[in-house]
Amino acid sequence: LDDQRAITYKIGFGKEADADHDYKVAMTGRDASGNQAEISFADGSVAPSEFTIDKVVPIIRVSAESDGKSLAMTTDPDNPAFTQHFVTVTEVVEERNFDAKDASYTITQKNAKKQDVSVYQPIDITKNNVWKKNGTENTFTANVFSEDANYSASFEYTDLAGNAAVPYE
Repeated sequence: LDDQRAITYKIGFGKEADADHDYKVAMTGRDASGNQAEISFADGSVAPSEFTIDKVVPIIRVSAESDGKSLAMTTDPDNPAFTQHFVTVTEVVEERNFDAKDASYTITQKNAKKQDVSVYQPIDITKNNVWKKNGTENTFTANVFSEDANYSASFEYTDLAGNAAVPYE
């Protein structure tokens, strides 16, 4: 304003470490005479009407089941878990603002001589239709592993705000 009566407000959002909130902002103003205020923003900025602050790191949980029983997962390639039955692997990503395109996984398969083999054909987990959402839990169940091989899996996820989960390897 030309008459130097401008008022500047700064509002802080998401200062707490576990901030994971959606915000809606509406700005209006009138002077004592009822004149509508002119609202302007700093050069190069825009007026967002909605935005999300996400400081919460996603969590990855992986479990395996064989013949209806929980299978102990191991990260030691020289001491794998053994089973004679098929294995189903389930990955859960705890993330409020989940997007499947930010998920990745790798399956490696080796025979008894530790040579690479390709008995399992992975599916594309970057599509939302392979995930089931229940609140903040997003679940993917991998194809059944039923062929002879030593399998290992790694899962990674980084959310829309750039928070990376601790990878499962």
